[in-house]
Amino acid sequence: AIGALCWNVPCAGKTLLVTSDGKIMPRIGYGYQSKRGELLAILAMASVSSENELRIDDLRGTVKDLVEWEQNSVRRGSDLSLTLFGLANYLGPDATWTNAAGETWSLDTIAAEELDRTAPVTDVAAVERLMGLSAYVVWARKNDVLRSGRPLQVERYVARFHDHALKLQSSEGTWGPHFFGYQASGGIDSRGSLNSTSNILLWLTMSLSDEQLHRPEMARAAAQVNNGLAAQLKRQRIETLSPQELSTTMVGLRAISEYDHRLFGFSDVHSEPDLEKSTSDGKSARITKR
Repeated sequence: AIGALCWNVPCAGKTLLVTSDGKIMPRIGYGYQSKRGELLAILAMASVSSENELRIDDLRGTVKDLVEWEQNSVRRGSDLSLTLFGLANYLGPDATWTNAAGETWSLDTIAAEELDRTAPVTDVAAVERLMGLSAYVVWARKNDVLRSGRPLQVERYVARFHDHALKLQSSEGTWGPHFFGYQASGGIDSRGSLNSTSNILLWLTMSLSDEQLHRPEMARAAAQVNNGLAAQLKRQRIETLSPQELSTTMVGLRAISEYDHRLFGFSDVHSEPDLEKSTSDGKSARITKR
């Protein structure tokens, strides 16, 4: 799927990438990105290298070109949540740049914009805003940025929202269909509840400390998403899902995967020894796990 996106393979007759003044840019609209920075955020979440190739017909580029496009396109007063998430995963500690309007920007500037921006608490936009701010906190820690000024301000804001989110969680481990709008009650009893719980679980698993992630509330949330996905796919085949249902399913699967990775880690298959299996003629066949 990542290869198809990066090589601009048509999907339902649509191609995601286009060129503008010889530069590669992703489209925004129905069937494309839902908002600015979404493709870069997806690539960052999938740990795609900045050297990974992008293709548009005979034109060749890399994810670096997409990073530069997003840097050039930042604008004040706009939703920069996914742009912040993507850039925080690809830029170093000293990155500053000038956008197309001639303004000087940095990740600190984007974080300040996102802190000042209001996102509706009853919508997934609130979670995306928190995802971007949390990625900024991770970026600051990874690059040993001093815990003062903007990094400390954002870190404290995210921590307060951690507490707020867990207070709104139901005893069964879910969040209501209106996200942070009110106290949830009951289990996964609607597609809306599965959507909100999947998105909030994904954000929490990517931003909580190891100690916090081991709390029973998180285990209950992961179990609810897992059971909700199983029930949904038992009722209908995945290819019959609507775009919203498919999006909920993908976010839920990613949340479960991230939770599993944080708690138990992925096995390093490359470090496993080769296995030898006896064949019917008594000879030894070497099998390498991939």
